[in-house]
Amino acid sequence: MSRIMKVSPIKGEKWRYYVFSESEDNAEHIVDLSANNGNGECSCRDFETRRGPNFHRNGKLIVDYSKDERGKVSPEATYCKHIVLVRNHLLNSILPDMVRGADQKTKPVTVRHAKDGLPF
Repeated sequence: MSRIMKVSPIKGEKWRYYVFSESEDNAEHIVDLSANNGNGECSCRDFETRRGPNFHRNGKLIVDYSKDERGKVSPEATYCKHIVLVRNHLLNSILPDMVRGADQKTKPVTVRHAKDGLPF
């Protein structure tokens, strides 16, 4: 039976999150987004046996967690579903503020020039 995977920041640990398991009762995985140069790492079996080794074997190149037309995850992927979930959670939490900030008009800057035309 699959459940909604809840993301919860680990208090006092920047870039680290708990992700509650989709398939195991009361189980949680730890995702650390700062690991592997921002690729992240996860304590789940999929990351430890496939995705992490892919990252190192592929010269530390990131391969997205994408599914083919049959719903199968790319065997070369370097993210597990828990890392993808945390990355999306983080993006969804900061993007609205970034967009609001970008939409705010900035004050025009006045540059004063000396008689020779150079700013001072």
